[in-house]
Amino acid sequence: MLDPTAGLPAGVFGLTANGTVIAQDVAQALLLAKAAPAGASGFILFVDPDLDGYLAEIVSALETAAAAKPPQYRRWALVVPDDAVSEAEQYKGGGEPTVFPYSRRQDALSWASGE
Repeated sequence: MLDPTAGLPAGVFGLTANGTVIAQDVAQALLLAKAAPAGASGFILFVDPDLDGYLAEIVSALETAAAAKPPQYRRWALVVPDDAVSEAEQYKGGGEPTVFPYSRRQDALSWASGE
């Protein structure tokens, strides 16, 4: 399941992935992101440790969305449990999203907001 994340810095649209997440969920969530307020500069997806889906699908969907022209957001961030960083990085083909461990969540928020 992907739910909107509250309490993010201005200009950042975020979602939290928990429970079961499949490719279809990612596509629907990115449609939600397209409906975000104009002027949003960053997108951030938090992956809870209880994720029961496929991290590879999440990374691939975000990478595809980030590569779209024109880009919807300037910065794309993926925040994963600390022990899943290398797994997330292995699925990336380069470019966005930038992967952050939960222990650096604040860095991810600052980066996504352009600070």
